[in-house]
Amino acid sequence: MNLLLSQLSTAGKNGQFRTPRHIIRMIVELVDPDINDRICDPACGTAGFLFTAYRYILRKYKS
Repeated sequence: MNLLLSQLSTAGKNGQFRTPRHIIRMIVELVDPDINDRICDPACGTAGFLFTAYRYILRKYKS
């Protein structure tokens, strides 16, 4: 976990913050959103968390 989060230490320069995609995927998998859950990302920026949660739910219920 430390290795994954070590990349975040350089973020925030010039007022910008971008969460690496592998961190987003890990967090979405840990949260394990369900089809009836409401998903909110108040600081969405590029909507990385929202899009990844959407794709996760699609894969989860694919039949």
